[in-house]
Amino acid sequence: FFFFKQKTAYEIYQCDWSSDVCSSDLQTLPPQAPTAPSSTNITVIKSQHQRLVFTQDIQRLAVGDTEIVSADLITSREVLALGRQTGRTTLIVWFSNGQSREYVFSVQRDLTVLQRALKVINSSIEVESAPDRDAIMLTGVVPDLVTSQTAEAMARNYLDAGANARAAATPLVSAPAAAAPSSAL
Repeated sequence: FFFFKQKTAYEIYQCDWSSDVCSSDLQTLPPQAPTAPSSTNITVIKSQHQRLVFTQDIQRLAVGDTEIVSADLITSREVLALGRQTGRTTLIVWFSNGQSREYVFSVQRDLTVLQRALKVINSSIEVESAPDRDAIMLTGVVPDLVTSQTAEAMARNYLDAGANARAAATPLVSAPAAAAPSSAL
């Protein structure tokens, strides 16, 4: 549980969270054996690793943009990829038998905290990473302009709080062509 001190959801920053969580409060998940990726499209959260295990020996690797993803050969059949920056790039894996396989990596921000906070404002609001840049998109139908502005302010605060040395990203707000009395994000 997190405790907040009389702040509205869109004013909450990471530094406002209480750290009064005991390890006994956390559930443990059973270990899962990693397997070879079943899809050629892989999504990784920025600053997190993705372990790829293959059934055949790997001869070499190539990453299109090492600023976005780095990949290291851990064993002859295991690759460890790290999402470094948001964006898209490719990883090509060549196997000892002469075959190769190409993977498209999409590195995205972790939006789980923002998604939960937006659901408090209005349950129809969805958030996703833009596929081509460090930006987010809000979609959904909300009852009024105030709700829409509150959701947008929360998204901007979220982006500002997570900004690093690069310029802060701007949220993209999409709306359907014909809006009814409700306000659309």
